[in-house]
Amino acid sequence: MFGEFVRQWCRLVFWWVPSDQKHQNEQGNTEPKKRTEPATTQSPPAPAESAPEPSRATTSPEDDLTAIKGIGPTMDKRLRAMGIRTFADLAAADAQQVARKLNSRPVTAARVGEWIAEAKKRS
Repeated sequence: MFGEFVRQWCRLVFWWVPSDQKHQNEQGNTEPKKRTEPATTQSPPAPAESAPEPSRATTSPEDDLTAIKGIGPTMDKRLRAMGIRTFADLAAADAQQVARKLNSRPVTAARVGEWIAEAKKRS
């Protein structure tokens, strides 16, 4: 019983280690792994073109939302995903709606109101 526990534990802990050994299928039979992909060399599909998100280097310092206290890189990404990219966008936003869309515990409408007040000063 203890040996089975150790085997299960090792399997869970080392799930990321590739295994070239035999494995058991759902019925408990042992059989060698079968290669499911054909061994042809094909070029990978071209990625779909999408508009690249502006990086910090391309945005002007006046539009860097992380300059506002309480907005870090993660919150900046979430605001940009909502369409708020500049101080003017943030200044025109409704605090209640932004807080509801962010749906994050430490972010309240009052805190978003502080961000909006700071954005109004900077825009």
